[in-house]
Amino acid sequence: MDTHTAPIAPAPPGLATLRAGIKRRSVEGLHLHPGQRVLDLGCGPGTDTMTLGRLVGAAGLVHGVDYDQRKVAQAQALAQASGLAEWVTLHHANATALPWPDGYFDACRCEAVLQHVLEPERALDEMLRVTRPGGHVVVLDIDWATLSIECDEPTLERRLVLHRSEAGEPNPYAGRRLAGLLQERGLLDSQIEVCPLWTTDPAEAEQIIPLRQLEDEALAAGIVDASEHQRWHEGLARSVSRQRFYASVNAVLVTGRRP
Repeated sequence: MDTHTAPIAPAPPGLATLRAGIKRRSVEGLHLHPGQRVLDLGCGPGTDTMTLGRLVGAAGLVHGVDYDQRKVAQAQALAQASGLAEWVTLHHANATALPWPDGYFDACRCEAVLQHVLEPERALDEMLRVTRPGGHVVVLDIDWATLSIECDEPTLERRLVLHRSEAGEPNPYAGRRLAGLLQERGLLDSQIEVCPLWTTDPAEAEQIIPLRQLEDEALAAGIVDASEHQRWHEGLARSVSRQRFYASVNAVLVTGRRP
């Protein structure tokens, strides 16, 4: 009698695990050491900024920057609550006009910011300007054209994705542009990684794109008519009921050193 059993396949990683993985690699790309000065450009509520603060320690210095004053306030509160406020400071500033001298930082990190910036070239120029020569630079962003949603009508899905790309962020193709823009600026030892952020859970997919909002906005903009809107909505419901739902989008990570 054969007592061997088939191995149990591991569970899929899930969106949160995938996001955490590429986020971790973006931090590793900074090659931080205690005592260094680091910029977290587009720090949001400060979760990643605190990670950087722990890596450089009390002998180092981390500056977090965001254009949203509410997020800056949240990050400041988190720094206080985390016991890092003595060496982690937060600022309201524009990515295209950073308030530091040339070469001030040992390393700079920028995650999911350039998609929101009208002039990504200027933001990258500023990021490189405030990094010392040889300092590590990490940029991570999304290519919204790679958004993919399983459905019965692929041509309709492509129209909705194009609408999401063109009517969403000012720079929706930031991810695919990173490598070329940084190459133009002479980034040394550059490495490129593409990470598909995917899920089969419609609730998780809302973290990528609010699907009901997408279809309603497309209807209001005339991208789809009422009949197409209804078919799309019903098609998504069928995918969920049959456990066939799938959505993904690509994140692009570029790391290197300032020339």
